[in-house]
Amino acid sequence: MQILCPVHNKPLEINESTIRWLGSDVRIWEGTCANCKVSYAGFAPLANFSSVIIENKVYQYLPAMEAYREYQRKQFEVELERKEAEARRLFEEERLKKQAEKKAQAAQKKQRKDQKKAREAQRQKTLEEKEKNYKAQVLYYRKNPRAPFTPSSVVMLDTMPVRCKQDGKPLTHLYNVKGKKGYCCLYCNTHYLLKRTKDQAIPAKTGLQKIQNKPSVTSSNTQEHSPEIDFWKKLPKNPIELPDSDSVSVVRLTSGRYDIRFIGITNQKNEVNMSEGIYWHEHRFAGAVLQTLLHQNPQMEYGELKLRLQEVKRGSVLSQYAEQDDVLRNTDPVPLYIYTLKLALEKYEVESATVQIYFPDAKKYILLNAYYAKKQNRYYMNAETYNDSVSAYGLPYVKPYIVDKDGTINHFGSNLSMASELNLYGYNVSAQSNYSDTYRQSLLVKLICYKLMTKAQIMSHLEFLIHFHRHHIGYRDAVDKWEQDLRFIREYNKYGQRSVQGYVVPAMKKNRHW
Repeated sequence: MQILCPVHNKPLEINESTIRWLGSDVRIWEGTCANCKVSYAGFAPLANFSSVIIENKVYQYLPAMEAYREYQRKQFEVELERKEAEARRLFEEERLKKQAEKKAQAAQKKQRKDQKKAREAQRQKTLEEKEKNYKAQVLYYRKNPRAPFTPSSVVMLDTMPVRCKQDGKPLTHLYNVKGKKGYCCLYCNTHYLLKRTKDQAIPAKTGLQKIQNKPSVTSSNTQEHSPEIDFWKKLPKNPIELPDSDSVSVVRLTSGRYDIRFIGITNQKNEVNMSEGIYWHEHRFAGAVLQTLLHQNPQMEYGELKLRLQEVKRGSVLSQYAEQDDVLRNTDPVPLYIYTLKLALEKYEVESATVQIYFPDAKKYILLNAYYAKKQNRYYMNAETYNDSVSAYGLPYVKPYIVDKDGTINHFGSNLSMASELNLYGYNVSAQSNYSDTYRQSLLVKLICYKLMTKAQIMSHLEFLIHFHRHHIGYRDAVDKWEQDLRFIREYNKYGQRSVQGYVVPAMKKNRHW
């Protein structure tokens, strides 16, 4: 709406303002003429005056400005009505959208419920068919007791159970396809056999024996029933069977020409599932596979198996091992001299120093305070500082030595536990530490893998501790733990180390002429 100046007939510049009238603030619409500088307003009290000066501004009454004010009021009401209608429309759309989502969720819930019912019905039908088949098999073998039984799986046990280990059904004494009698479960088609003891073992074929009195070779761990072969048969044959996860590394294993298996290795405990072929990275076999791959060796031996390895998928565990192995392969352990008492600093030129130590468990370098002796070219560290860093960051990549206050290396001092190299790396069997068997044995494996100690050194030290404390009453629990760890470390990498074959030399017959 355009309003013209009554004097110059030019459009007025209209805006809303506030004026002071009789002690009160009044909001008005005013139109200012650019030529005469007079402000025209539709304020009714101004009609009684030809012109009024308010705050150095000349105001005159103009009826058209009152019509303009009415026009602005109607425009405001129209805009307010439009906004209310838009808000109602949006509210209705949101309500209908939520209503549709609820209907869709209810439909999905009903569909899932129906699917669950269908699966349960199918499972029940399968169980009924299996039960029906089981009863038919029982009747058949009662009528034909010498009929051959073809199992789907064979289980070797030390003692024969009365019922099946899987479904609890009673076992039936039947003949297999080779004519040998054994206990069978007709429900799951499993054949149970007893493991042969050493006295029951079948003598191996020796061919033409040149020495008639040579003792026959017996073996209870035949390839068919060795734990390595049983473990090998449990691994999946197809990588599709392994779960798809970023932390799982998949490795292809080949035995012979056509026997192929796959193994998944992870460092996330919630993803370990040995029944599906996912193993913890510190597992005996999985750890050996990782070490073999990292040293770029495509072949390894596991018991009687000779395997070829091929990396199929590099997960986070293999990447972390590769990064860690690269640090350990290209650096040497830092020689660090640990002291418990006050060090005689006045004998050497000693200054404060910062030692950068790599912690493989934390996978990072840590800066620690130490003392540097210039004359000896050694780095000394207080035992408290060292033990705190081990507690906080795990196994350190250092070569620690215990020293007396004069700097002399103390191999077996008054404190045997502190002087132990294993103890310096965090190994402890005391009741206060309360370390589990898994934690202690995992630490020993890490010492070997990081080349901080050899298997022979660890075994020798554990044997010494057992021998030294065997007859001390207060060390019974400690000796039991040392013996358990010694048995574990003896079996570790048993087939990956140097192997020799021993044989019995028969006694010579006495000659009566001698």
